[in-house]
Amino acid sequence: MGIQKDAGELLVYLYNQYTQNVDWVNRTDIENETKWDTGKTNRAIEYLKDLNLIKIIFYLGAVESHSYGFGIRGLTPQGINKIEDKKSFKSTFGFEIGIPGVVTFSWHRDLST
Repeated sequence: MGIQKDAGELLVYLYNQYTQNVDWVNRTDIENETKWDTGKTNRAIEYLKDLNLIKIIFYLGAVESHSYGFGIRGLTPQGINKIEDKKSFKSTFGFEIGIPGVVTFSWHRDLST
């Protein structure tokens, strides 16, 4: 799987968390859910950040052997629009989702249930 698809799946996961009133998602949460290594997580996060789709806060300091940490405080209006506009989502991430926020994740399970 490429960075683009990883980022798309991660955006859907973050959207699902955000719509379930989860106020903060950090690296550990993402890596526990996806079983991705730090590099893969960083690349997907950077892709979403550079597209201005997520609200992210970076902080310095050793956090579980990482030189910096981050927390995601939700999605930007652009991020929400990207998820809820199926055509725009597909053109950005290269795959389709069904109803907003529903996708079968490559990492292990479908979170739509």
